[in-house]
Amino acid sequence: MLTPIKVITIKCPLCHSLVDTCEDTETGICPACGDKITVDSECIATLPPGAYNKKPPKELRCPRSDRGNLTYQLQDSYVAIDLETTGLDPFYDSIIEIAAVRVEAGVVVDKFSTLINPHYELSDFITNLTGITDSMLASAPDISKVLPELDRFIGDSILLGHNVSFDVAFLYDYYKHLYNKPFINNYMDTMRIARRLLPGLPSYCLHFIADALGVDMPKTMHRAESDCLTAIECYKALTEIIDREGIDINNRITYRKPRKKGLSASEILPTVEDICEDNILYGKEMVFTGTLSIQRKDAMQLAVNKGAVCKDSITAQTNILVLGDLTYNPILRGKKSSKQKRAEQMLQEGKDIQIISESVFFDMLDD
Repeated sequence: MLTPIKVITIKCPLCHSLVDTCEDTETGICPACGDKITVDSECIATLPPGAYNKKPPKELRCPRSDRGNLTYQLQDSYVAIDLETTGLDPFYDSIIEIAAVRVEAGVVVDKFSTLINPHYELSDFITNLTGITDSMLASAPDISKVLPELDRFIGDSILLGHNVSFDVAFLYDYYKHLYNKPFINNYMDTMRIARRLLPGLPSYCLHFIADALGVDMPKTMHRAESDCLTAIECYKALTEIIDREGIDINNRITYRKPRKKGLSASEILPTVEDICEDNILYGKEMVFTGTLSIQRKDAMQLAVNKGAVCKDSITAQTNILVLGDLTYNPILRGKKSSKQKRAEQMLQEGKDIQIISESVFFDMLDD
């Protein structure tokens, strides 16, 4: 059972911005100006339990050390899950659609799907990508109303999704910040399974894998329920390969010496002997832009040590654009760099590219 925590709205003593935070939080940082705020600052309102959609100051973000784990112990009963969001950073962005599809013994038996009101306008980019509009979300429920229903639907089931660690990160943060409860369901990832079974694909985004497996794609992409159903069909096709060829998926992982093409962006060399191909960044071509919390060369070094290929500019082969957190911040989103504009255009064209914040990049290093 999810028990909401009590939330208060505090006025920042410096810039007078309104900040929603937990009542038992002793101190934090105003996301607008960076000034310190405390529960002793002017309290504007005490909100109904769970009735807010914002996160606490970034310094209080949870490390997610107790979240559920990725597993390769494949099951035929599970809940497929997918989210549509305003971006890929659980701190800055919000969920605007959730779908979950229950599968028992390989058969779909139940579905859960809803839009969610983020309480702010969507960017044209997100609307063009997903087809979800502000008018569609105007009467949609708040996330605090949806999560208890989702929690009852999925229970303690193992989850399935495509690149599902992102979905899990969003749900974990909302569970912790709204209910002080970790999201602990273990999960299977069709992207990770496909990387082990289908080496050499030009991309491992959902529609590339579906095409390689002969799975029909729905007419609408980037909608939660249709992506769930596509992931289910891809998972079935992947497990058929495992059964037919007698593959031990747990042992199908290799380590390779860093490849020469890992040299890029100021000739940064890997500083590790072996690189695990199972890391989510392995083989990805990455570009960094904006102001980072660490030196850009140090961020590139971390990426190269995970098998990524770093470049200085966006090309047709770019898979990930990392924005410094200050660049990613919604307050500054009106000032997009040429790299970000190019990446957004590529994403709308169906290219295999993600636009992530620096914080999400750090999460991926350990994923």
